[in-house]
Amino acid sequence: MLAIVPCGSIANSMFNGMAIIGKEIVIDYTNCTMTNSTFEDVDSFISKQCFYNITLHENFDGAVKFQYGLEHFFQNSRMYIKSRNDMQLFGHINETADCEPFAESNTTGQMLAIVPCGSIANSMFNGMAIIDTFVLYYLPLDGSQEVIVPFSTKNVIWKNERRRKFRNPSYDATKNQTLCDAFIGTVKPPNWIHPICELGKNDPIADQDPDVGFGLENIDFIVWMKPAALPKFRKTYRTLNRTVPLFTNGLPKGNYILKIQYNYPVNNFDGKKRFIIALDLIGPSSPFLGIAYMTFGLFSLLVTALFFILHLRQQMPS
Repeated sequence: MLAIVPCGSIANSMFNGMAIIGKEIVIDYTNCTMTNSTFEDVDSFISKQCFYNITLHENFDGAVKFQYGLEHFFQNSRMYIKSRNDMQLFGHINETADCEPFAESNTTGQMLAIVPCGSIANSMFNGMAIIDTFVLYYLPLDGSQEVIVPFSTKNVIWKNERRRKFRNPSYDATKNQTLCDAFIGTVKPPNWIHPICELGKNDPIADQDPDVGFGLENIDFIVWMKPAALPKFRKTYRTLNRTVPLFTNGLPKGNYILKIQYNYPVNNFDGKKRFIIALDLIGPSSPFLGIAYMTFGLFSLLVTALFFILHLRQQMPS
């Protein structure tokens, strides 16, 4: 029981980025503009670019992860969490049970299965993708040309997570069929612009990293389909590819430029967006776990102390 309190303290410190545990850089880009790295309100669904200057005053040695954070975005309501079909996510595309209110659609004149169905999948887009696209540039100290920081999908999800839970329906490539042919007879969710078969094809590292995945096997989709417990949360976007010589040891100190393709404004629900660069320590993406451990631990200590006092009083001679 005594170990619960320090465990909670460590977990909470990891979330808050305390220097004694780890280090991180947090960029709030809720509002952005295309010029001079200043900020202005974004009040439309038109995709925009943000440029943000970042300075690392010390090396980020070791494994580095890149995350996106959302605030005031609720993924934890009971109806929202239940609105999905795991059989459909595993390739049985006509399975839509439990996906209301986004199970089927008659937009084509007949009732067709929505793929992917359910509220969780539908909320991944709202006219534009809620997950923005990030490119990070390193400015070498010798003044030479900027270098794109290499992103990777390694360790973004568990190794067996895609294999066990997410699978595209089969198609015959020898007959010139494509992934989109496998989804014929289905329709996209109402908030999506493009069908599921096109998900992942525009990822900037898709050609170099096959684990980006397409369709139901797309890594951003898999991450999104794991609901967060609290309205303020982080999800891992990419990790640092340390096979590139310049970044073998991690992120070197110096100046960086972050380019953000800002797709989805959150001003209408008073939301916030963040991009986080952090050392990949074992820690929660929400403070809930740390706070819960500390609260339960302190409560247990108080109860133990109370019973100990009562025990001593009973042992005292009357």
